[in-house]
Amino acid sequence: MDSSNHDVLALAARWLHILCAAALGGGAIGARFLSSGPVTAWPLGLVLAAAAGLLGSGFYQFFQRAPYPAGYHMAFGVKFLLALHVLAIAVLNTRPNVDAARRARWMTGTAISAALVMGLGAWLRSLG
Repeated sequence: MDSSNHDVLALAARWLHILCAAALGGGAIGARFLSSGPVTAWPLGLVLAAAAGLLGSGFYQFFQRAPYPAGYHMAFGVKFLLALHVLAIAVLNTRPNVDAARRARWMTGTAISAALVMGLGAWLRSLG
């Protein structure tokens, strides 16, 4: 693959990753802190599509990154575990018969984890 095709693919993967993270993380933040009503169930298809987009584009970017600077794997591992928390709660949030208080607690934890994931992602991107 020549350089220009690689650049387009890398940009598309980064854009997809940010879009899916914004959908899940921003959705959790918006549902918990910006909505005036109770948090409602999310559509499973949308959650699974965002999860697939995040995992696919994230692994692509991870493997394109090598060689990794010192400390990268540790911070990436923490980011990945927090992202799995966001994905797990997003899937749980597709369940229809969950009381509003529990759903609100889920979204609070998800919003915190998503904010940490985004911060770690920005920090990892800045590493040389």
